[in-house]
Amino acid sequence: MLLLKLSHSRRPTYKVIGLALILPLMIALMNLGGTGVLIALATSAYGVWFATRYASKGLVVTAVLATLLNLVSTVMLSTPSVLMAVGYIVWIYAYPAVSEWFYWR
Repeated sequence: MLLLKLSHSRRPTYKVIGLALILPLMIALMNLGGTGVLIALATSAYGVWFATRYASKGLVVTAVLATLLNLVSTVMLSTPSVLMAVGYIVWIYAYPAVSEWFYWR
């Protein structure tokens, strides 16, 4: 019988942040449509699972909050990344003021 040994990362923080925040952003930037949304939400959920197995309670809470925010941004703005949703909101509200400021300077 072959026994598989799980690899324990020295720094699960980087892996969890990458799975819950960065990877959904990269998938959202690729613009894959419905499949990309499912993949991004699945990677975020995998980040929560990984955090529950290998990380501290604070990191688990952070991963759960990031996943929930990714889900909310998917429903509200049709983008599976909370970072991209924040970018859209900043673009909508800040672009007119900043562009007018650049125009008059």
